Amino acid sequence: MATNPLLIPTLNQAITDVVNLLNQFADEPLFTEKVRLVFGVNIRTQAFKSLIAVLPQIDIIENGELQGALGAFSAQTGKIYLSASFLNTASSESLVNVILEEIGHYLDAQINPVDTPGDEGAIFALLVMGETLSTQELQALKAEDDTAYVTLNGQQIQIDPHFSQTELRT
Repeated sequence: MATNPLLIPTLNQAITDVVNLLNQFADEPLFTEKVRLVFGVNIRTQAFKSLIAVLPQIDIIENGELQGALGAFSAQTGKIYLSASFLNTASSESLVNVILEEIGHYLDAQINPVDTPGDEGAIFALLVMGETLSTQELQALKAEDDTAYVTLNGQQIQIDPHFSQTELRT
């Protein structure tokens, strides 16, 4: 399934919305505590803003190549991947959610030498969107193994995938 070229403005708007949410998050009073909760380290607001000033490239690929995932991030390639079929059907809110989660994985790869245990991308996205996680929800996300392997362009790469539009609360 090819991506409808008319959806590129939708993707661009989602990226603009994501950048706005990230900047608002960086200015929150509890920013430091939330970042520590997600990534296990302290990060200053200015360092965070420097990291989000240059976000990873987003490649749109065929859904089958992601083994059913809507989106993914690979630390190996430094790219976010979005499923073409997801992009063709996603609401702007769903698109923002998936991109935020994958940016959470990207930030983890920039901040930590080893992947943070659990689904730090989902935790990050929920906190950026202003959600409050219960202890049980946080424990479940921290226990989740969110790694998978796919073959892209003949090369096997590790990804942190996002599979379901209902995976994140909206």
